[in-house]
Amino acid sequence: MFNIKALAPPMSVCVLLYGPYFGLHKRCLDSFVQNTPRGTYKLRIGMNEVGDDTRAYVYREMKDMPLQVIDSETNIKKYPMMRQMFHNEPIDTKWTVWLDDDIHFYDPTWLQSLAREMGSYHPQGYAMFGALYYWKLLTGQLDWIRAAPWYRGVVPEISKAGAPITTFITGSFWALETAKIYELNWPDPRIVHNGGDTMLGAALRQQGSRLKAFKFGIRINDYKRRGFSEKPAGVL
Repeated sequence: MFNIKALAPPMSVCVLLYGPYFGLHKRCLDSFVQNTPRGTYKLRIGMNEVGDDTRAYVYREMKDMPLQVIDSETNIKKYPMMRQMFHNEPIDTKWTVWLDDDIHFYDPTWLQSLAREMGSYHPQGYAMFGALYYWKLLTGQLDWIRAAPWYRGVVPEISKAGAPITTFITGSFWALETAKIYELNWPDPRIVHNGGDTMLGAALRQQGSRLKAFKFGIRINDYKRRGFSEKPAGVL
């Protein structure tokens, strides 16, 4: 039988909640708790401009588990909140999982499946798992990458059409080796709200780290887009 404690010490799970969408927040958190074995995770929740019902629910329902909360009454945007969640107090687990509030879980063996993937592929240099995509770099983004402190001169991938691209894991759900967060000083302080997932893919390429597709037991981006939007990071 598979030993879920292979992930020990527990992974850190960081959940970002935004706005007056209590039903969405409850769906995300309930499905996670119901489908994830206790003792396998430490929870960090970032709240950007949430309603009182969400705030009360988090402090009431999550109080009996290892929990850290960052509660902003205004929307400080995704990546500034992510920086606080990662850097206000360093993460002390081997793996970090990120959840946006529009994802939810439907299979109680999702973590078992993820742990198997990590056990099989991490020794081969795979450092990040999630839904895998490709992005054609837009005007300004290649220069933005080259100006980054994590840039090491690795040339970008090139599409069949001859355009520079980056392979990335979509930003609503991912699992990342925690050491990469601190080696990259992630998220890049230049990123505010959009494009952080594509640029994380680019940053990991500079390190020689590999990305592996995984989304078993998880419904990703399962709600309409809400709130603030901007040009993706680096786009002129």
